Amino acid sequence: MSGQALSVRRLVARQDAPIEPVTYWMTVGDLLALPWLSRKIAQIRYGLQGQIPDGMLVRISSLDHDSERAFALQAGFVEDLQQSIPCQLGFAKSEIHAGID
Repeated sequence: MSGQALSVRRLVARQDAPIEPVTYWMTVGDLLALPWLSRKIAQIRYGLQGQIPDGMLVRISSLDHDSERAFALQAGFVEDLQQSIPCQLGFAKSEIHAGID
């Protein structure tokens, strides 16, 4: 997973007054797997090898009425996180590609 593009999803959650821009991504084993189909394919691939992979959901959010500002702040946080976590954890020096939900 190291060095590959980090595909993230972004959405804006709203309930009454708080507005919460959210950035998230998922992993299955050592694969980035965000869309439903790619997660299922990754699970099947591991299953055919007799492996049960672990997984992780990473969610970053903030309360901010300006979603563009919040997403920029979150992207900066992800970059800082990438620099501080060993590349064995999967996404060091990757490029962020965002999809909006």
